[in-house]
Amino acid sequence: NTAAAAPEPMDISIDAAKNDAPSTIHRMMPEQAWSKVLQLNFDATTKDCLNTLLKIIDNLLSKPNEPKFRSVRCANAAFEKKVGRCKGAYEFLYSIGFAPKYPVILGGGGGYGMTNNASPETLELTPENESRETLLRGRKTLIQSAVRDLGMEEEDLPPVPKTPENLPASTLAAPPTSGSAASRTNSRGPTSQFNVYKTHSHNLQSAAMGAPDPYGDAAKSMSTTERQLQQLQSKKDKMERDMQSKIETDRGLVAYLAGSGPVAVAPAAAGGGGGGSGGKSDSSLVAARMKRMEEERKKREEGGFTTKAMRDLERMKKAKVYSHAQIRINFSDGTHLHAKFLPREKVSALRTVIQSAFQPSLAQSLDFDLYVAPPRRLLIDTKTLEEEELVPAAKIHVSWKVGASPVGGAAGSYIRGELFSGGGNGVAASAFPDAKPIMKKPKSQAKPNDGSAGNGNGGKSAPSKEELMMQRMMGKGAGMFGKKSSSDSKGQDGAKKSGKPKWFKG
Repeated sequence: NTAAAAPEPMDISIDAAKNDAPSTIHRMMPEQAWSKVLQLNFDATTKDCLNTLLKIIDNLLSKPNEPKFRSVRCANAAFEKKVGRCKGAYEFLYSIGFAPKYPVILGGGGGYGMTNNASPETLELTPENESRETLLRGRKTLIQSAVRDLGMEEEDLPPVPKTPENLPASTLAAPPTSGSAASRTNSRGPTSQFNVYKTHSHNLQSAAMGAPDPYGDAAKSMSTTERQLQQLQSKKDKMERDMQSKIETDRGLVAYLAGSGPVAVAPAAAGGGGGGSGGKSDSSLVAARMKRMEEERKKREEGGFTTKAMRDLERMKKAKVYSHAQIRINFSDGTHLHAKFLPREKVSALRTVIQSAFQPSLAQSLDFDLYVAPPRRLLIDTKTLEEEELVPAAKIHVSWKVGASPVGGAAGSYIRGELFSGGGNGVAASAFPDAKPIMKKPKSQAKPNDGSAGNGNGGKSAPSKEELMMQRMMGKGAGMFGKKSSSDSKGQDGAKKSGKPKWFKG
């Protein structure tokens, strides 16, 4: 009959909480992290973020031992407005050495590392992560992108700050060297650090062709092909931001009943370069595709060995940037939706838009799969529309899952009524996406070869490698099937050749 004892206080080990939190975070290279910022934000937001990041890096380069520059408070209003709201900016700060620190109350134990998707309290440059080379590399990435991608003038950007003299020793100001080897000198000057146990090789011929050094730093030994591919990728990202800035705010979502709907509008002849079908039948489209596949197969066989970067570069040179992806979504009762999407959006965005088109009272009870046909192939939510080959336009189908389909009611009764009143927006919603090539072809290649264009062949294409090889095997005067060529029908003495090689007897 004693009174209930008061609960005893519990001791919480902060060290244990620190051990539970992951001690490392996934770090990308500064170039990769900044490329993500360019893809996910508009130029105005990116410029504000770039200027703020440059100030952070310059402060660290000029005063590396100043504690206030080595820690960034994420709740700061200016930082939150210019950097915190910029998608991918935190990843860039992580790439140059900063680490997030979480408060104890959110389960972070006051330590470093990501826990429970909570927002970090501060970003700190820890001694084990600091490197002047990494900061300079990140700064170089920002400066190059500001001029190349954002159209900023180079003279408007701040110069590289100079490290003040008599600076106290710091791993950031002067990275540690191995012993006193760096300070040893002889009569011929300071000795270079050379590791006799490490393999060293330098092929002058390969280096002249742009091949990377297999024993060097991969970032410093980027090949010419990889540099060109990176430049085209940056150009493609900029073109996408310019052409696709309004798609997420205006999907052009319209619904139609069976037997109704807009007529697809093909692009103009001078626009995207023939993206539409032009009214061709399915058989002609299949035949054209098979012909292209055969030409690509022959080109691969005759092209010899190529690297992945070379193949990616060739694809990038031929690729086009589309203003949007026009998607038609068909239901089993004939009802269909039309909407616009970004080529880099995931299939899950399709699912979200379809669910938003349902009646609010039915949205929770309806479940479905998305597929394309023929042949029937289910779409994966985590893949992008480009990866699923739904760009620039595609027709997908909705398959209701068992027990999760609309029951009763007229056709299309599960779709919100206001979507059927799109009316005049139908033609605009179904218009074929605009297309721009990443690389413009030279004028000499852009004009088609006709009989009057001085190719000397009367409009005929040049002979293939197989035909030329056959002609050499059968003699200079013979064609592919043993026919005499008009240009070589006579020899030096005026006598006609027989079209047979000299070694042939019979």
